[in-house]
Amino acid sequence: MSEQFSAQSVRLTVSHSTPSEPTEAFAQPEDLMFNPPQSDQICMGRSPSNEIPLNHAAVSGQHARIVRQGNEFFLEELGSRNGTILNGTRLNERESKLLRSGDHIRIVPYDIRFVCGVEVYNQLPPTENTAMIRDEMIRSVLGGVMGHEDKPPKLIVMSGGQASMQQFELSGMHADYRIGRAPQCDLVIQDENISREHAAVRRDPSGVMIRDLNSRNGVVVNGRRLAKGVEHALRDRDEITLGTAKLQFSDPEGAALAEMIGDVVNDPVAEQAAVSGSISVPQPNSPPPSGVDVASMGEEGLGEGGEALEANSSDAPEVPGLDAPSPDGANELGEAGVNGEEGEALGAEGGEEGEAGGLPVPVEPGLTSTQITVIATVVVLVVLGAVWLFMFSG
Repeated sequence: MSEQFSAQSVRLTVSHSTPSEPTEAFAQPEDLMFNPPQSDQICMGRSPSNEIPLNHAAVSGQHARIVRQGNEFFLEELGSRNGTILNGTRLNERESKLLRSGDHIRIVPYDIRFVCGVEVYNQLPPTENTAMIRDEMIRSVLGGVMGHEDKPPKLIVMSGGQASMQQFELSGMHADYRIGRAPQCDLVIQDENISREHAAVRRDPSGVMIRDLNSRNGVVVNGRRLAKGVEHALRDRDEITLGTAKLQFSDPEGAALAEMIGDVVNDPVAEQAAVSGSISVPQPNSPPPSGVDVASMGEEGLGEGGEALEANSSDAPEVPGLDAPSPDGANELGEAGVNGEEGEALGAEGGEEGEAGGLPVPVEPGLTSTQITVIATVVVLVVLGAVWLFMFSG
């Protein structure tokens, strides 16, 4: 059974979105099973010789195919007239894309869902036979985890250089793999648009990082050019461009682990903040320090404070999903601090809120005018008394 059903088994669910007749092929969703070596290449097109014949005038004779390379599956566009769509993105002519279980393929009116590995059988009716198949597949796929067998991530050269579909495993932990044209590189790609030492990939327990080694044409990940010397975390199915060479990063186990960890540490508050794009920061309950007169602050004092605040803000890491303060808001704050009338209004408003909230209103230390008058009178009388005693005592 383990030879017939393995981690390389594939299930394709094919359905016709606009069938003209109820009896037309795939008018109802149909599950098609493929096992090794049958799953090594699955061709789709209008020709009856295809593993999946799609009898429609808009479908090319040889439209697309699924190819297995080792433990990886790829969708290859075969230069069709009307194109192939993977997860909503149209593939270029003769382009190949790495497949993952659950991907959706669209070929004109046909929807095809790709499933491989353990998931091939875990959604079938729970009969005794399918349960045995599922258990066998789980033992086969997860046996490496139980036996502490490392299944490292890898880089797949999709195009460029001399070897297409070349797979390079990142088996060493804390190793710094060099990619470039030079023979001493760990992954050598013979492309004149690639520097001798173009990029470096480092793997550690937290994941896999890539950085640009000051290359001439740069490192592009998912269409975004990386800053030179700055490490960028790679995720499963990331697309990397070095010169004219195209690579894909494969780490399905890392993606599954990250998803499981995310489910465990999921925080509803943090999730809501991520969706809304903002995070609420609780304000302190203690009153503001006394002795600060907003209205009397000069432009110079506020400018120094503003510069210090700006310097501290630049040291803080950028948080994804947070919007930077708008310049309008900063201008309003600056005007409130410089303008004395607005400062007094702000102070009065703050005082009213403090009293309403039951917080003590800070009192400035000092003497009243009555107290000053009484003290001055006493001092004058004491001095006059002392002079009178001095004059008449002699």
